[in-house]
Amino acid sequence: MTGRPDKSRVKTETVFLNEASEVARRTFRLDLLRGSMQGFVETSLLTFSLLVAIRVFQAPDMLKAILPGAYPAGLLISPLTIIIGSKLGWSAGRICSLFSFLAGLSMVGAISVKALPAFVICIFFVAVFLAQTIPLLTTIYASNYAENERGSRYATTMLFSALIAAGFSYGGGRLLDFDIEHYQVLFVVPALALFVNVFAFKAMPDVAIRPEQSPSSVHDFKEAFRNRVFCLILTGWMFQGFGQIMTVPIRIEYLANDRYGINATNEQIGLIVGAVPFLTYIGSTKIWGYCFDRWNFIVLRVATNVISMISIFTIFFTSSLLVIAIGMGLFGVALSGGRLIWMLWVVQLAPLRNLSTYMSINTFTTGVRGAMAPFVAYWLVGKSDPMVVGWIAAAIIAIGICVMLPFRGQFQRPTG
Repeated sequence: MTGRPDKSRVKTETVFLNEASEVARRTFRLDLLRGSMQGFVETSLLTFSLLVAIRVFQAPDMLKAILPGAYPAGLLISPLTIIIGSKLGWSAGRICSLFSFLAGLSMVGAISVKALPAFVICIFFVAVFLAQTIPLLTTIYASNYAENERGSRYATTMLFSALIAAGFSYGGGRLLDFDIEHYQVLFVVPALALFVNVFAFKAMPDVAIRPEQSPSSVHDFKEAFRNRVFCLILTGWMFQGFGQIMTVPIRIEYLANDRYGINATNEQIGLIVGAVPFLTYIGSTKIWGYCFDRWNFIVLRVATNVISMISIFTIFFTSSLLVIAIGMGLFGVALSGGRLIWMLWVVQLAPLRNLSTYMSINTFTTGVRGAMAPFVAYWLVGKSDPMVVGWIAAAIIAIGICVMLPFRGQFQRPTG
């Protein structure tokens, strides 16, 4: 025994590390493209679809609630997507590519129709199809990125997405002020972006779906209730997310509906609701990514929720556009951290072989609260006003913080 390293073993390990590094680089480049295109799509779904429903179609409240609830409703069926994908033996990128194509076709439909019900249906399906990619993206990140780089790499993708969204929000708002009937021209951009993402997903390195080989939806829920910590953290997330999502459509309603006395222009709404939060989102994204790779995620999640509560009080308790813009800036900071943590926290808790299952449960519960919250918010605002919605939303977020805080000791800070 000489004590010398086995040269063949060292060579094999070096080749493996080089291959892993190349997979990470390729995934990252394609995800930057995907994330950039996502900025166009997200702005059209979060801001412009609701603005068009209010000002072009004069949609009733319950029909408007369908639009912000569509994406979360899509998350409800994401476990089924995982099940079918695993049985077909398709890679995560191939499935995401298919759903991006279907979302693009639905966006073309939204451009083509003239009636409110048809417009709402088309936007609904854009969001539902897009939602199917979320748990699959997490699987791709977990498989192709090293543990100590996931947060920073995904944060960079978020940064590019937010930069595009900020510019598109402002430019789109100006176009709608010029002639709001031009909304159909505006929606051509996200349609093209979705078709670009068909390529981006398809070209990503293959990642097999392994949700306990071929799980059923019953198995998914059993998996959640077996893991007490995971189940209770999901409960805390349920409260926090419900409170936050309640306020999202009401922000646009508060600014756009002349019932509340502000009646901002489309350009102002695009700037305040879109550009401002996305710019602060950009400014804070890399910081959140750095923190996620090094800090306890429970503490980070509580921090994002405290910022979110402050933004709610800032937005709904004034009629000053400047103060509302400051509140929306704070919302962008909270959104940046919350979204990154939501996308990656399951990786810290679930074994890799069960990651798709755990993430499906996470996305399903997100879908439940996200589909319900806009209807509750519009029902409340119909009975009262946005200020009352703000108070109730902040109280619900506070309950979620109380549920989640006791578990901060369950997770050690990541190493590396």
